[in-house]
Amino acid sequence: MLVKSRMRSKLLLVLCQLLAAVNCEVIPIISQTDQSSGSLCPDGKWTEWFDMSDPQSSRSGGDYELLADMIEMYGVCETPTYIECKEVGSPLFYYEMPDQTKVTCLPDIGLLCFNKDQKSKGCADYEVRFFCPCL
Repeated sequence: MLVKSRMRSKLLLVLCQLLAAVNCEVIPIISQTDQSSGSLCPDGKWTEWFDMSDPQSSRSGGDYELLADMIEMYGVCETPTYIECKEVGSPLFYYEMPDQTKVTCLPDIGLLCFNKDQKSKGCADYEVRFFCPCL
């Protein structure tokens, strides 16, 4: 997931610096504070935040922010490298919310949250953004 990817990127940068490699700066480090407007290309760039659905209140409902929908509606790249999933209007990412126990947030799928899997009343309202490699 993104957290593991971030940690791996930071570790690679530290190793690169310790070994005094020439091109350390080409290792992308993706953080919550990256607000790219394309400056990361040729490595890639973040899309805008998308919130295409609101959580459905029924026990069988949830919140679904699917990559396939983003591709169709907004032309998001078909093979994003990373994804960030957070609560709308909040700085909290899905893994920082203790009452949200089972949320899928994968770059090749998008976000899936099912009310029945949560400790609380149901899924939060999420928004997602994707990191797309430049072609």
